[in-house]
Amino acid sequence: MEKSIKWWYSPIWYESIRINALYPSLIISYRLYPPHLGEEFLNVYSRIRTERLEAKHNGDKLKNLTLKLSLNGLTGNLQNEYSWVYSPETVMKIRMNGQFMLLMLAEKLVEAGMKIIQANTDGLFVLRKKKDEEQFKAICEWWENVTKLSLEEDRFERFYQYAINDYLGVLEGYKDSHNPKLLKKKGLFID
Repeated sequence: MEKSIKWWYSPIWYESIRINALYPSLIISYRLYPPHLGEEFLNVYSRIRTERLEAKHNGDKLKNLTLKLSLNGLTGNLQNEYSWVYSPETVMKIRMNGQFMLLMLAEKLVEAGMKIIQANTDGLFVLRKKKDEEQFKAICEWWENVTKLSLEEDRFERFYQYAINDYLGVLEGYKDSHNPKLLKKKGLFID
């Protein structure tokens, strides 16, 4: 019994922070569109994103995922020379700025004594002390204000990872509820 109590006690949090709809948000917030299509492209693209977010909020999973694919597929087509949206300069602006912005966030968190244990194209996995909650939030809010982007967060009590897409995360609240919905599984850990 004592081992399970020690297992759950931890002075640290495992934080997963992701940029909400990174590429679509960059395209809209920074007006990064294929020059040959003009600004009207942004109006249509913005309407699709708004419609997608409404579907997500309303629980319309099929519409949400379909529109998400449409929005995210743009960056691939921007580099496809056979696509009507082809614009290699635009896709590089989107991708490079997104990565530099994410790097800026990582740098601030590391400077504050937190550890980045994983990074991907739209997020970071941060290991931090529980006592650093206010500092962590302040850095994230500062970053959101500077970049005009927004973050979403998952907080884990425990996290077990074999590879980038093979993990079991025990979300905050599981130790008290044992709610299986608070177990985030991917890859090898899926039943």
